[in-house]
Amino acid sequence: MWTELVTEYNGKRLTMLDHDRDTAAGEAFARRHGIVGQPGMVIYDAEGKLLLQRYGPSTPKDLETFIRKWAEDSP
Repeated sequence: MWTELVTEYNGKRLTMLDHDRDTAAGEAFARRHGIVGQPGMVIYDAEGKLLLQRYGPSTPKDLETFIRKWAEDSP
């Protein structure tokens, strides 16, 4: 599911990143973005306003719903 969403939306209406918190880069990313649980997902708009912050497992359908809603609602 993630791969399909990246193919469809990355670089068009949003930039999609995936980081592994078990790496130094992933841990630094989580810290910078206030991700305190694993898994975690955050969505910011282009101005840096937090639109969604979610922790814990998400189903593929949850992820698809969040990404599509954000991408379709953003300018």
